[in-house]
Amino acid sequence: MKIGYLVPEFPGQTHGFFWREILHVEAAGDDVTIFSTRRPSDHTTHEFSEIAKARTLYLTDLRFRDAMSWLGAAIAALALLARDDVRSLRRHGESWFKIFGLGVVGARLAAICRRENLKHIHGHSCADAGYVLAFSKLSGGPPFSLSLHGDLAVYGHGHHFKFGHAKFVACVTDALRKQVQTHLPDIAHAPQLIRMGIERNPAAKKRGYWSPPRTLRIVTVARLNHMKGHQHAIAAVAALKQRGVQIRYDIIGEGDYHSEIAAQIKSLGLQPEVNLVGPLANDQIVEQLSLYDAFVLPSVGLGEAAPVAVMEAMGAGVPVVCSIIGGTPEMIEHGQTGFLFPQCDEAALIEILAHLADDPDARKRVGSAGQNHAHSSFLTSVSATKLMHCIRQ
Repeated sequence: MKIGYLVPEFPGQTHGFFWREILHVEAAGDDVTIFSTRRPSDHTTHEFSEIAKARTLYLTDLRFRDAMSWLGAAIAALALLARDDVRSLRRHGESWFKIFGLGVVGARLAAICRRENLKHIHGHSCADAGYVLAFSKLSGGPPFSLSLHGDLAVYGHGHHFKFGHAKFVACVTDALRKQVQTHLPDIAHAPQLIRMGIERNPAAKKRGYWSPPRTLRIVTVARLNHMKGHQHAIAAVAALKQRGVQIRYDIIGEGDYHSEIAAQIKSLGLQPEVNLVGPLANDQIVEQLSLYDAFVLPSVGLGEAAPVAVMEAMGAGVPVVCSIIGGTPEMIEHGQTGFLFPQCDEAALIEILAHLADDPDARKRVGSAGQNHAHSSFLTSVSATKLMHCIRQ
C-alpha cells in the first residue's frame, strides 16, 4: 500500500520514534512517502537525519518550477473558503489569512498525492498539520488519519473540523483517548489507542554497575523548556547535596531555556554536580542511559503525553522518576516499575531520589521490572502494525 506520512519540521531532535515507525511500516511491505510542512529550524544529531531530509518532500518549499502547482493550489484553496464548515473556522478564532494559507498547502498536498497515487496519509500532529490534511482531503486528496500526542488545548482550534474529516484519530495514551471522547463525542469514528514505542535494543542493557550507597548519578533527556521542569530536579540536587549525598546530574538536550537553567545552576553553586551536556544522537542516548542510576523527568503543565525518553530509560533497565503528567501513570506503576510524584512537588522528588541514593538494590529491582514492562508494552513494531491495521480497515 502506498501511504503518505506527514510530520511538521521533520526530522527534529525528538523525531526518532517517527523514523523508526516509518522503517517498520516499510519493512512490512508498504511504501511510505514522507511529507513535512517545512524544513526543521534546529540542527539534529541523529544518524538518520540526512537520509530523512533527503527523503522528505517539504510542502512549503518555494521553487520557480513549482509555480504552476502553487497557482492551482491557490485556486483550489479559494474554492474551499466557500464551504460552510471552513467558514465556521472563523468563529473558532482562526483568521482568513491562516485558513487560506493552510488551504493552499493542503491543496498542493492533494495534487502530489494524486500524482503519486497515494491511498492514505497519516499525520503526527493535530495542530496546523491537521488543517493541512483536512484541506487536502477536501481538495481531492486521499483519506487521512491523525495521531494526538498531547492535550487538545495544546493543538489550537478547529479539532471538530480536523477530526471530523479524518478516517480515524490515534491517541498515544488512554487518557488522551478519553479526552477526545469527552470533548468531541460526535465524531464518526471512535479514537484508537496506538502507543508510541522503542526498539528492543541489546546495547541499551544496564551494564550491571550501580553507584555505591549515598552516591547517585541521574539524567534527564528532554528539550530545555520550562514545561520539562528541569528547575525542580536541580533544586532536588541541591537538597541532596546538603544531605551529604554525592550526586551527579547530567541534562541532555537543547532549547530556549538554556540560559535560565545555567543561571539556576550557578546561583546554587552546583557547577560541579550539574552538567549541561547538550543534544546527543538517539543511538548515543540509548548507550549513555545505562551509565546512570536513575532517569528523572519532572515535567509540568500540559503537552506531555507518553514520553519516549521515559520508555527508552525503562528499556535500558534504569529506574525512572517522573511527574504525574499525561500518560505517565499508565506507563509506570509507582514503586514497582518506576516512581511517580505530583507536578512541582520537590519534596516528594527529593525523597524518591534519597531512597534510591541509599538503596542500590531498589535501583536494580525497579530498573529490571521497568525494563520487562517496556519490552512487553512499548515497542515500535507493535505501534506500526496497529497503525497500518487501522489504515487498512
